Amino acid sequence: MCCDMAKTSSPRAADRSSNRFIRKVETGEDFVITRNRKPVARPSPVTKGRMPTTVF
Repeated sequence: MCCDMAKTSSPRAADRSSNRFIRKVETGEDFVITRNRKPVARPSPVTKGRMPTTVF
C-alpha cells in the first residue's frame, strides 16, 4: 500500500493548518492526503527543474 510510512491527512486538516503542513512537506516529511480513508495525493517539495507549468 502507498501509505506504509507516511502520515495521513484529510484535505480539510491540511487546509486548516496549511502553513505548517507546507513547511513539513518542504523539509521532506512524507504525507498522503486521503478522502474517505482512501489515498488520493502525495504532496512533495518542488525542486529546481520540476516547476509546474500551471497553477490553479
